[in-house]
Amino acid sequence: PKDLATASGDPVGLLVLRFVGSQDIAATCRAALDWLSTGGRRFVFCVDDDRGRGPKGPFASLERLVSSHVEGIRLGRYGRDSVQECADLIMACCNATALRCVYAKLTGLGARLEPRAPVLRWRAMRFHQCRLQPPDAAELFARAEALESADFYGEALAGLGEELRARPYARAREGLRSLELTDCGLVSGDVATLLQLRGASLETLRIQASRLRGLRVPRMPKLRRLALVDCGLTRADAVQVLAQCPGLEELELCGNAFGDDCGSDDEEDSLSELERRWPHLPALKRADLRACGLGAEHEDNLRNSLVGQPDMQLLVSVETSPALRHIVFDDSSDEE
Repeated sequence: PKDLATASGDPVGLLVLRFVGSQDIAATCRAALDWLSTGGRRFVFCVDDDRGRGPKGPFASLERLVSSHVEGIRLGRYGRDSVQECADLIMACCNATALRCVYAKLTGLGARLEPRAPVLRWRAMRFHQCRLQPPDAAELFARAEALESADFYGEALAGLGEELRARPYARAREGLRSLELTDCGLVSGDVATLLQLRGASLETLRIQASRLRGLRVPRMPKLRRLALVDCGLTRADAVQVLAQCPGLEELELCGNAFGDDCGSDDEEDSLSELERRWPHLPALKRADLRACGLGAEHEDNLRNSLVGQPDMQLLVSVETSPALRHIVFDDSSDEE
């Protein structure tokens, strides 16, 4: 009876596991384990190498899993013995919709994905300090055609744009809604190329600690939240970027030295003129331009230029109160 197919075509045991929601039931008795297995392989929805939390595991062996039903993969500091084993797991679990890798050593992962491997169905991927290189990230973006969310933190990805352009199968696709790139050392050409391929449907874009001077981006009509923090932008760069994002509701440009761009003897007149060039953003609800070399005296000009919502919150100068001397920029590095 356990092998009886359901209306969806899945074995009954798989539906039992989904209903119970935990693999722990398999440890209660041999009969339960038998129901949650087929052909000696276990049904597992999430392959979690982090669960063992130690160099000795336990880790789910690929040979003991029904890989076609795996929905999520988590790779960590301890787990598979090699990058090749990680690549084999990813290719075998090609129906997984989420990939999360934190502190895993994945240098060279892209080259180990088989050229004729099936299209990866990830809707979300996260890589935090996994020693990825630009070819690895380019291969992942090119393969994940259904991607909706991507989060990279602490990966050295300078040169990503060139790697993407070198892959003819890295085509422009819609569907990506959220993109975060923190402390990845990107340059403007990397970001421009990535956004040309995957930026049309973006709703949230956050980049922090990169070198984006001279950045130009394609039109992003669906973008609602934009953060370019500590990216070396000039005011002209920011103006050009914002002009391509007419639907912005939240804006964060902290740490870009706009106040150093003037080069005029009459600094106040130069600042005012440049501020008037900023595009109108009628949907804007919050704008944070602290630590940009601007002061409270520029707030009215900026507010009039951006023309946001009537109750728009505009932050320009850092308060002089000792309790407010330091700005803490948010990131997703500690989120699950």
